Amino acid sequence: MDQDNLEVVPQAMMDELRKLSEGEYNPEDLWEIIYGDGFSPEIRQWYRSTTKRKVSTTDAQLRLIKHIWLNEPQFTVAKPKKWIVRTISVDFNDSHLYVVGGYVPFNVTRDKSLATRFNTKEQAERWNNPNTEVVEVEE
Repeated sequence: MDQDNLEVVPQAMMDELRKLSEGEYNPEDLWEIIYGDGFSPEIRQWYRSTTKRKVSTTDAQLRLIKHIWLNEPQFTVAKPKKWIVRTISVDFNDSHLYVVGGYVPFNVTRDKSLATRFNTKEQAERWNNPNTEVVEVEE
């Protein structure tokens, strides 16, 4: 599968897929992997959500088999996201100001690379006010 067409999944699912490919499992174990209690919760969740999106169960199972046992990547890890706080409007230099610090008193900078990166949107929203906005950025 082309790298651009890989499905983006959470790191936890990729960890489960890696453990299965390194373990002593084979395609006959797929039923247990998908439906077994506590065996692979991320894979089970992906499978259920995929089949709810009207993807055939056969296609979903085939993707797992290709990825785990045939060494044909079907998935890639979601890039970690962070959140920053910036001004809504730009200044006279056409630049946003970004919150730096994440503690009181806080500073601002025009350099986006120096902006404090919060792990969750909720953390960033604590520093939000009517003149700023919370923006998602790649790490």
